[in-house]
Amino acid sequence: MKWGRGLFRLWFVATAAWLLFIGWVAYETWPVSPPAAPTPWQHYSAENLARLAAHDRSVRSALHFLAFGGLLPPAIALLLGVAGRWIVRGFSK
Repeated sequence: MKWGRGLFRLWFVATAAWLLFIGWVAYETWPVSPPAAPTPWQHYSAENLARLAAHDRSVRSALHFLAFGGLLPPAIALLLGVAGRWIVRGFSK
């Protein structure tokens, strides 16, 4: 039996499922729409700038969620698997 190949395939399928789940969560929680475009005399109002900044922060946080929540757990799982294989091979003759 080829444990390494089987575990890698398991990791690959679990990563694909994880990325689909993260994509679905991001789709459901993505910021709906940017604030309405201001008229020329409202462009620099404090209220309008605050709405634009809040929308930018929400988009930025959604992108951080996608990047770190989607890629970091599979990368950690792969590194733990490689480290475990390295440790187990250290005990063999």
